[in-house]
Amino acid sequence: MSGLSLTEVISRNRGLSNSLCGYGKGFLFFLKHSLYEETLELLTEETANEVLDIFGVAEPSQLPHVIASPSMARASPDCGLAHLEHLEAIGAPSVPLTLSKAALALRMGDLQLYRQHMDRHTEMLQVYGFIEEAKLLLHGRGDAVVPTLLARHLRDNQDGLLVAAMVALHENDKVKLDEADLFFQELCGDVSGPQGGPQLLVDFWEALLMASSQEAVIQELLFRLTTVYIDRVTRRDGCGFKPLKSADDLINWCSHYGVLYPWVSILTPAHVNIIPEDLHKLQVYLSASSVLFINLSVRHGINQPTNQLVK
Repeated sequence: MSGLSLTEVISRNRGLSNSLCGYGKGFLFFLKHSLYEETLELLTEETANEVLDIFGVAEPSQLPHVIASPSMARASPDCGLAHLEHLEAIGAPSVPLTLSKAALALRMGDLQLYRQHMDRHTEMLQVYGFIEEAKLLLHGRGDAVVPTLLARHLRDNQDGLLVAAMVALHENDKVKLDEADLFFQELCGDVSGPQGGPQLLVDFWEALLMASSQEAVIQELLFRLTTVYIDRVTRRDGCGFKPLKSADDLINWCSHYGVLYPWVSILTPAHVNIIPEDLHKLQVYLSASSVLFINLSVRHGINQPTNQLVK
């Protein structure tokens, strides 16, 4: 099958048997490998629906993974939903299956059916479901990460769930930090944000900082977040963007930080357009690690004492 496109392989095997069950293990292995490895080939609606029929008979348990493949983007959502309904009816329910049904309902424009499926599981179980099937949220790897329609819907309606899912994907080695950055940049490219990147990206960094135990990741995130809040305080930027985590959340959840200094609030007189929460977070990040300040000084050429940064 080397050198043949996925469509060509499907076409050549179409006439080998009078029944779908006649497809061999080698063909099914090739089909799964091509779909799961995200080939660049986008199947036509007819061929994608045929793939659904093949797996619906040969390996129905694979249907949620098959439907999430970017190669299947043109598959009929009605056809996919019918296959998933049958799979669930024969006794194979799962969270990824329910999330797949919700994603198909969203493609159909049926928000009532979408909410019906999403309400079947708690957000924590949904996060586990996204770990099992990351392609429900994003397609591609490296510098070619593309958010799905479901991810864009969550951005506007359940941003906390989206951030939690991306943190879980990172912590389970499903998404690299740079890929997550690109994901949020692409996802929020049409949404204005404060200095330092989209607010949802900053929310992701803060949530990941609270969850990660990797020292290299922690130090990188501390640097990024300190830079963000220096920019916001010095430029007086960020008004109107409500973060998911407060400074108190960070202190209460992490061992990286000390308590807030009472005198920080004195540095924000009423006539100065600085958000106290931004200044509090800056103090939190600057007090998190002496290693952080060394890295910050090297990268920015900062020679002033720490207290000069918050004036």
